[in-house]
Amino acid sequence: MTLLKALKETTSTKWKHAAGQIQAVDQMRYVIGELGNPATVTQRVIDEAILTIQRRWPNPSTAKRVATNFRAMVRVGQRYGLLRSELRVDMPKAQVRRRIPLTSGQLEEVKAAVSGSEHELPTLLLIHCGLRGYGEELRRLRYEDIDHVNQTITVRSRKGGLDHERTVPLPHHLYSMIPSVGEGVLLTREQVDRAALFFRKNFRGLKPYQMRHSYATRLLSAGVPVTTVQYLMGHSSVETTMIYTHVTADDISSARQYV
Repeated sequence: MTLLKALKETTSTKWKHAAGQIQAVDQMRYVIGELGNPATVTQRVIDEAILTIQRRWPNPSTAKRVATNFRAMVRVGQRYGLLRSELRVDMPKAQVRRRIPLTSGQLEEVKAAVSGSEHELPTLLLIHCGLRGYGEELRRLRYEDIDHVNQTITVRSRKGGLDHERTVPLPHHLYSMIPSVGEGVLLTREQVDRAALFFRKNFRGLKPYQMRHSYATRLLSAGVPVTTVQYLMGHSSVETTMIYTHVTADDISSARQYV
């Protein structure tokens, strides 16, 4: 029996009324697709699935959530005789992912590269608002999310099947780049995808998420309270935010004046 059949049973039973059903199904389809949907599901296939999850979702908490859904699917498959009863799903090992921000020099390079192009606005939103890469958070921004009085923007995301939102300040120069009149999405999916492709081609070895890491690091280095940074980053736990309280290369360089 195949994992796709187990997924079908899980969707119609265990996840029938689950809030995060669509996201969970999409995640499982991705994993199954990477495995090639083997006709015979062995323990090796199950173990490879967990490795696939860790590669695709490097954030430990996200990997654990996806693996939990995978385990639920396997257990439903076992319950209905679709998968062998001895199959075991081991959760991804806990690991602390290093948050490596871009240096001030790297940030200036990125800004210079996108200056005056269609990629400037989406990229500066990542740098100055801490959005989660060239993805859902950028694509969900709408003109009505902008507070023109306070010069802030509301960022929406979806994690764990739940919708979340946070309001972040827009630097004056970034606010001035956004048309004061408009409706619908601020950036089209095509615009966001082109900006992502531009970044990948021109900054090999760097990740868009590092601009978000730089945002958090700058705020904490400037003395912004960690609970405020937690809110601006959209972290559910302050412990996640505390990972950014590390020493950076810029910090070390700035200490030169004291020695």
